[in-house]
Parts: sequence; C-alpha cells; structure tokens
Amino acid sequence: MKIKIIAVGKLSEPYKRLEREFVKRIQGAAGLQVHEIKEVKEKNENQKKAREARLIEKAVDASDTVILMAKEGRQFQSSEQFASCLRSLNQPAFVIGSDVGLDKSLEKRASHSFSFSGLTFPHQLFRIMLYEQIYRAQCIWINHPYHK
Repeated sequence: MKIKIIAVGKLSEPYKRLEREFVKRIQGAAGLQVHEIKEVKEKNENQKKAREARLIEKAVDASDTVILMAKEGRQFQSSEQFASCLRSLNQPAFVIGSDVGLDKSLEKRASHSFSFSGLTFPHQLFRIMLYEQIYRAQCIWINHPYHK
C-alpha cells in the first residue's frame, strides 16, 4: 500500500524525532511519501487557504484517494474501524491544512473527509497522531502486539 501525507507547514523538534520514528515503522510495511507544503504568509484567511490549496493540488496524483483531515469529517469509533477503512482505500493521500484550515475547493477533489475528534489540535501534534494511527492500523492488520 502506498500512503501519502500532504501537510502544510514544517515540524519543529521534538515532533521531527517522532515523525522519523513513525515514518521508519510505517515504511517497513508500506510505501510512505511525506510532502511538506510551505505555509503561505497571507493576512486574508480566504486568500491564504486558496493559495495553499493550489500548492496542495500539485502534490496530489491522479491515482490518489484524497482524504481531507478536518474536524467536520467522519469520526471513527475505534482504531480497528479506522484500520478497516484505511485498508479499503487505494493510494490514500491524507491532507492536513494550516492553522486556518483547508480551502473548500479541495472538497471537489477529495473522496473522503476524516476527523479524529471534534477537538482542535495543534497541526504538528495532529500530524504525529495521524502517523501513529497509520502505524497502529498496520499493526492491527498483522495482529502485532503494539495495538494491544
């Protein structure tokens, strides 16, 4: 399975260390590509989202199943449910926006919108949470003790 993470903004330490660890674990069972999109400096939120959306679109391939990560998206009741859904997707490409969110224009290209909670998380932390859930899903698929 090929998985892509498209995220606006860069990670700072200690998040980078966590990212490296989870990327290493995930790549053991799947191809993983991480695309960091430079955060746009723009005072107008709508213009910022629109410019970031254009940069995100450049990282998306025609064969990707685009999944927007947004608090309004589908919430999973368990990691097992997320793992089952992830396994059914062809070339999932998870998109994480900046602090102002994602432009509505991306909804046209997206097949899904997922949420891990109705709560708001810092973008750097959420990115690590996504890596962890992808790794946990892989462990669920092979009955690895990490998930227990």
